[in-house]
Parts: sequence; C-alpha cells; structure tokens
Amino acid sequence: MKTHTTASCFATYTLPHVLFVDNFEERRRIAMICCLAWNIGLFPDNRQREGHIEMVWNMGVNDNPKPPPDGMEHGWKSDMRMLVAQKHDLFPRLPRRILKAELLQQQPHDVLSVRTDDGDEEIPLITHPRVEGLPHIIPALRRMREDTEKQVETLRRIAQIPGGLKKVVDLRIATAYCAQRADLIGYRRTLTAWRKVQPDPLVKNGIGLWLGVLDEIDAHTKAVLGIIIPALDA
Repeated sequence: MKTHTTASCFATYTLPHVLFVDNFEERRRIAMICCLAWNIGLFPDNRQREGHIEMVWNMGVNDNPKPPPDGMEHGWKSDMRMLVAQKHDLFPRLPRRILKAELLQQQPHDVLSVRTDDGDEEIPLITHPRVEGLPHIIPALRRMREDTEKQVETLRRIAQIPGGLKKVVDLRIATAYCAQRADLIGYRRTLTAWRKVQPDPLVKNGIGLWLGVLDEIDAHTKAVLGIIIPALDA
C-alpha cells in the first residue's frame, strides 16, 4: 500500500479546488487558502476554528487600504468554513501542520511545493486533465471499486476474531483510505467537467455511470474507515 505523507494528503485535499481554474494566480491563491484552512482545521474546537477564520479575515482587511466589496466577507468566510470542515472530515486523524505551501507554475504541470515538519516535498498537480485520459481513469476506478469492496469483506471477517483487527490495521492504512476519499472528490470534479462539455449523449451517459461508481467507492471507503478507526481507538 502506498505510503501517504502529510504533504501528499494536503495535495489530494487541494487538487479539486484548483482543477480547471484557468488563471494561474487564482490557482496559487486557492492553494494558499487551502493551506490556511488545513491548519485552522487542526483545531478540534469549532469556536477556535471560527476565531482563527475571523483573525485571518481581519488581517487581510487591515493589510488592504481599500474596503472589501459588498458580500466579499460573507463569501470568503463561507468558502473558508467549507475548506476547514472538509479537512476535518477527510483527515481527522492527521494532526500535522503545513508550514508552507506554494503553487509553482512549471511545465507540463503546476507543482505544489509543501513544507512540513518532515521536510520539503514537491508534488505535480494536473490542473487541466484532458478527456482523452478517460480510458485510463475507468480501469483505475474499476480496480478501486473492486479492491475497496473486497477490503470491507475481509475486515468484517477479521473483526469476528477477537483482537484480529488490532493485528492488521494501523494508522498508515487509515490515512490511505482517507486519502482515497479525497482522491474521489478530484475524480468527481474531473468527470463532471468532462460530462458537461461532451456533445455525444452516449459519452455523457457513460460518464454519468462512472459518477455513480464514485458513490459506490466512497460508501465502501467509509465502511472500511468505519471498521478501522474504532479498532485503532480501542
């Protein structure tokens, strides 16, 4: 099983929000906001998270001589709350901060440069995946669905053995399935964008079927985590 670092998990969390965003400066800004939201999401108490969202907003307002446009505060805080909640939902057991995150414009893909307590990592982000990649995505999703469904069955059998889960599950496995949930968000954003621009109704319908497969995989992934997490906490 692939080992996921804090930086790679942050990349899977950030990618869906920069997908198909044409302007690089906007993608770079989004990556910075994702970094703020990730770190704010580390606070377990919602009042603390709200306090930090308010503090970041006020700092931005104080640094700008012009008052923000009407509605901007509400929109910005709503987006930040969504990102904070998403971090808390996807990676609740990954309490590692992002010291710095910067999106770099390189060829052929942007690179997300991430600094954590473990060091620096650079992770390519494909922000404008082409529909020609669909034949490669479908087999990957098919394998993911089959593997995750089998994992649920296997873990349920092991759970029937007293102390069995303790011997086979660890935080690394939990993190991998948390990252898979984040990957599914990126797949959904990509397939939805491709489906929207397809002129062929048969292709649209086909993509729609695979969007349904994402729901199946997500349900199985949550089931895996629902078995693993209690075993880790026991």
